Amino acid sequence: MEIERNLAAPPFVHCCCRALLLVLLTLVACGTFYEPSHHPTSISCGYSGTSDQAILAAAQTQEQNNAEYQAVATAEMVRANAQATLNSANATLRAAQTQEQNNANVIAAQVAATAEFNRANAQATLVAAGATQSAALTQDALRQTQHTTICKVHRQPDTGCASHADPAK
Repeated sequence: MEIERNLAAPPFVHCCCRALLLVLLTLVACGTFYEPSHHPTSISCGYSGTSDQAILAAAQTQEQNNAEYQAVATAEMVRANAQATLNSANATLRAAQTQEQNNANVIAAQVAATAEFNRANAQATLVAAGATQSAALTQDALRQTQHTTICKVHRQPDTGCASHADPAK
């Protein structure tokens, strides 16, 4: 929307174009052709007077207007370039902040995954220790049962049963 507004010629541009057209038509009507050897103030229509001065003044006004338009256009280009640079810097900053946040999220996820892995390892170690303790208790109970059974088979009391004290006997 702003670009279209900047491209539209202001009303005074139309007036200047009309003035230039009037000057050109006047020159054509006078039959005067521009010769490089003549100074621009020596344009003549076959008669002298204020019309030469008016034509010169119109040409100078047009030249001044063109210089002003050029300055305005240059200033607008500089402003547009500065705005584009600012927009680019803002986009770069937002991208850097997003990347930084993404990196922080990745680190947080890695820390959480490591903590979960360590928790699972600790849980597995507890389960294994419990299973080892259970197996040791079962083995102890089995030995006691076997000991009692051997002593009963030999009809000896549980304490000091000689049959398993020395298996070579």
